Amino acid sequence: MDKDVLLWIFGCGVGIIGTLLGIIWKSLSNQVCELQKKEDSISNRITALETKIEIFWRALSEKAASVLHSPHTPKLDMLLERYNNSLLTNEELKELITMLNEIERSEEDKATKLAAVILLLTIKMRYHL
Repeated sequence: MDKDVLLWIFGCGVGIIGTLLGIIWKSLSNQVCELQKKEDSISNRITALETKIEIFWRALSEKAASVLHSPHTPKLDMLLERYNNSLLTNEELKELITMLNEIERSEEDKATKLAAVILLLTIKMRYHL
């Protein structure tokens, strides 16, 4: 009889533990689902923010390129247009960076120097330099 009582207590204990584990599992599953929803929401918001930042920097770099555009600098103009259209070769990119660094260190007016700095920054971001 004591053996039967012990088996019954053991069975009840296993049943209770199983029930508790099921409740815990369901709770954790619900929490994981909520976290996944929040992660998806954050991911979507980050993607939207990245897109807006990319649009901002692209527009800014195009305006900076227009400030630097001049009939006196045909080579620079050609490189700027190729940059704006994402057509630069590696050699052209190096040449453009060199020219922009020269403008930044030159005696040009502040707007021209600022435009060169902005373009250098956008080049670093776009090409991960």
